[in-house]
Amino acid sequence: MHLHPAIKLGLLKLNSNWCRMSPSKENLIDPRFKKLTALVVDDTKTKVNMMSKLLRGFGFRDIKYALNETDAFQRTRAFHISIVLTAGDSQKADGIALAKLIRKGALSPNKKLPIILVTGRANRDTIFEARDVGINEIIGRPFNANTLFQRTMSVISNPREYVKAEDYFGPDRRRRCDLQSISEDRRVNEPVTSP
Repeated sequence: MHLHPAIKLGLLKLNSNWCRMSPSKENLIDPRFKKLTALVVDDTKTKVNMMSKLLRGFGFRDIKYALNETDAFQRTRAFHISIVLTAGDSQKADGIALAKLIRKGALSPNKKLPIILVTGRANRDTIFEARDVGINEIIGRPFNANTLFQRTMSVISNPREYVKAEDYFGPDRRRRCDLQSISEDRRVNEPVTSP
C-alpha cells in the first residue's frame, strides 16, 4: 500500500474511523511552513490577528494580510504567496470574488494558488459556490486549530490535480478517501458490467 509522505514522516496519522488524515496531536508544527508565505484576507483586524497567530503557531513566518479582495489580489501579484486564507462572510472581503480573480483573472500570477475559504455561512449554497469557483477547502466558523492545520496541510502537502474545462478552472472536485487507490487507476481494475 502506498502511503502519503507526510504519514511516513509522522506529520500526519491515518484515522481509519473517518477515512481521512488528521494531524498528530503532539505536533501541529510543520517545518516546511517556515519557507512559505500566507495571505490572510478579512475586513476585521481581530480575525486577521487571530488567523495570523494560529499560522505562526503552525510554523509560518511570513504572513501578509489584506482587508478586501482587491488588495489581496494586488498582494498575490506583488509577493510570492503560497496559500490564501480568505473570509467568505464579510462585507468587504469577498472570498468568492477573490477566487474568481485568482483562477480566471488575466493578470493572475498563479492560477493554482491554494485557497481556503473561512466562513460562518457554511451552508450548501456557499459550499457549492466555493467549489464552483475553484476554492480548495472550506472551513466553517467557529473552528479549532486542529481543523485549520489539517486543511492547510491538505492543500500544501497533498494538493489535488487542477482541472481546466470550458467554464471551470480549479482543483479536481472529486475527493478520494481510499489511500490505496491514489496510486492505482480505478478504471483498469473495475470489472466491466453489461447492461
